[in-house]
Amino acid sequence: MTAIVAQLFPVFAGLLVGYVLYLQGVAGRADGDFLFKVCYYVCTPALSFSTLATVKITEHLLVFPLAAFGIFTALYVAGWVAGKRFGLSGVRRPTFLLACMIINSGFVLPFAQAIYGDEGVARIVMFQLVNQFLTFGVGYAVAAHSNPNHHGSLGLAKKVLFSPPLFGVISGLLVNACGWTVPSALMNGANLFGGATVFVLTIATGILFNPTRNDFFLTVKVIVIRLICGLMVGALVIVGFDLCGIDRVLVLMLSLSPVAFNAVTFASMEELDAPFAAGALSISLLFSLVLTITVAVLFA
Repeated sequence: MTAIVAQLFPVFAGLLVGYVLYLQGVAGRADGDFLFKVCYYVCTPALSFSTLATVKITEHLLVFPLAAFGIFTALYVAGWVAGKRFGLSGVRRPTFLLACMIINSGFVLPFAQAIYGDEGVARIVMFQLVNQFLTFGVGYAVAAHSNPNHHGSLGLAKKVLFSPPLFGVISGLLVNACGWTVPSALMNGANLFGGATVFVLTIATGILFNPTRNDFFLTVKVIVIRLICGLMVGALVIVGFDLCGIDRVLVLMLSLSPVAFNAVTFASMEELDAPFAAGALSISLLFSLVLTITVAVLFA
């Protein structure tokens, strides 16, 4: 247990630093958003490329894209049915669906990197390969279609095809498959920027951590839906493919991920209920943080 706590210390430190910066007024929401953009456009693509260009691709990695599709589909169906059953209307209903269905795999990435290194990152990146398409395809389509002013331009194909993290995944897989040798200068740069992912992502999360009591009971419903559906699909994947070790731990962590940051981003972009999405994100972070650490201590 001591070893796991020591490996997770950078995650705790980043979250604490970000939250303290927020409390002291040194950093605000805009700064957190900027750090997420740095992670999205720079750190994550570099980490994806450097990891997949060198990791040994095995059949175990192929389980993670399948898990991404299964969990996302289950969450989408459950969120759609629950939103209708709860009688939600207006912009509240699509926001509720976004909060339920988008998988926050970026939350699990620092834990995977801290505990398992490149092997863990490779599995999360393979999960993100499918999750990326679903998030910017189905997820953004739901948000744009629900825009009350109907002036949101989809641009879905462009968002997916020119996504920097996706470009890092594809280029890394191509280098790996073809057996190409990457120039040392390029690989050193990718390792440098990719290695900063944990710190940038956790500090940004700490800055944006802002739990609120508004819509608390509706937020609890979102969290329950995510946990039940995620764990059901995760358990099916684990049992069906007889997963153990690193694969079992990371599938469990992904199944327990909190509300996604993209849910807040999409709600804000398309004039939906962004405050509700932000509050749901903050409260779900607490639940997922406790559960993810528990999985790490018990199974890692």
